[in-house]
Amino acid sequence: MRNIIAALLLLISVAAGSGCGKLMPLLAPEPRWTPAVEAPVLVLPEKQDVLAYFNDLQGLSESELDREFNFVKERYASAPDEEGRWRLILLTLLPGQTFTDRDYALELLHGNGQQVDVANEHLPGLGRLLRLLLEDHRELKRRLGEENERAEKLAQQLQELKEIEKILSERDKKRPAAK
Repeated sequence: MRNIIAALLLLISVAAGSGCGKLMPLLAPEPRWTPAVEAPVLVLPEKQDVLAYFNDLQGLSESELDREFNFVKERYASAPDEEGRWRLILLTLLPGQTFTDRDYALELLHGNGQQVDVANEHLPGLGRLLRLLLEDHRELKRRLGEENERAEKLAQQLQELKEIEKILSERDKKRPAAK
């Protein structure tokens, strides 16, 4: 029995080492899910480039990011194009930067005053997702502002009540005790 297992393992390793592709499907793990489409209909290199650009931004220093933002913004202002628009969107979405501006990113996603055909947009799915997230962020920011105003108003009312209580307490101390 040991000899059979050893021979089988030897056969598999020799076949795999010699480039025998027939054993690969047997050794490959079965996928946990099956994609809706077996292969993409059309893979545009620009789509990969934009996402790779965002990935590359993560490795830049703060000064390099500032230079990149200024360059991209100036280039987009002088000659607006789809690639420049996406680069500017991705830059303005980077958190913690001096140029981070989600409202401007949302404006760019909506076309920045230009006509953007969402159906023919460079990255339509990503564009819709970012629009939804940024609109939701804007709404949450608005609600937070309202809650902060409400909290300030309540804090002011509480302070006024404390002052009234203090005045009433002092007034009671000044009155002669009733017999």
